[in-house]
Amino acid sequence: MNRRTSHKNNIRWLWSLSLLPWIVALSGAALTSGCGGGAEVPAESEVEMAKQTASLEGAIDPATCISKLLNGDCQSQAAWQTVADNTCAASGQVATPVSLTSPCATGGFKRASFQCCQPSTPCKTSTILGICQTQAQLMTTAANQCMTMGLTLATSSFSNPCPNGTFRRIDFECCPGTPEVCCKTTAGFQVLPATQCPAALQAPMDMCMGEVCCKLATGPVFVPAGQCPAASILPDAECQPAPEVCCQTAAGFQVVPATQCPTTLQVPMDMCVGEVCCKLATGPVFVPAAQCPAASILPDAECQPAPEVCCQTAAGFQVVPA
Repeated sequence: MNRRTSHKNNIRWLWSLSLLPWIVALSGAALTSGCGGGAEVPAESEVEMAKQTASLEGAIDPATCISKLLNGDCQSQAAWQTVADNTCAASGQVATPVSLTSPCATGGFKRASFQCCQPSTPCKTSTILGICQTQAQLMTTAANQCMTMGLTLATSSFSNPCPNGTFRRIDFECCPGTPEVCCKTTAGFQVLPATQCPAALQAPMDMCMGEVCCKLATGPVFVPAGQCPAASILPDAECQPAPEVCCQTAAGFQVVPATQCPTTLQVPMDMCVGEVCCKLATGPVFVPAAQCPAASILPDAECQPAPEVCCQTAAGFQVVPA
């Protein structure tokens, strides 16, 4: 090699060194582009990611998924998955399983594609709008609707009030959890986790949230179901107030429950709520029926004032009873 050839080679070597920083910079730019998710994901990776996303149905919201592509050194699938998890976690998202391409001769892969997705909300909201009902009735319906979805009633709110203190609408949320049932216990009907109540003792939810006719020391009365021991529950008919009648008693005509007045002494209701002609010390007069003893009741005609006439008296002409 002559002196001139050696000099040319030295110039080429120095020129190559001068380009090295630019080569490194351009390589790094390509890597950064891949990591930022701006690089195009290969079609085969898109197909694989769709399968991976489908495998997470229920855990993520597919509508929020964003495709990502990472390029880098050769890494195992587990290592790439860790990188993907960390990448998505930085934005509060969940990573799908990675799809790997560009295998390395020594093992591992240089490229990983995946998706970052928002986790799905496990709770479901719903609304019931209809006729006026008590809060207990609406909650019973909502709880039963949650149970059909394998969820439990978590929150509820009422609106569209009715004049009698009831409501037409309930908005509620059903969330995962141990399903609750109405359970027949020795202390009465109670809402318990399904795992704590044998199937044979499970009852409709309205038995826990509504009212039952309960035999108390003071007599049968409607009380919240959870406050009445199972052995004291009576048919609803026994708590219904007995119909009232007008009864002829020794103290006069009085309104009393039908069970307290023999049929032979029951009279038309107007005998109790109207007026009767009553024989008093001052003479016959109309008084409220309840204020006149039965023996003092006279025909209405005896309380009617005599017709009035114009009479010629010693004091002159006057209007007096006939």
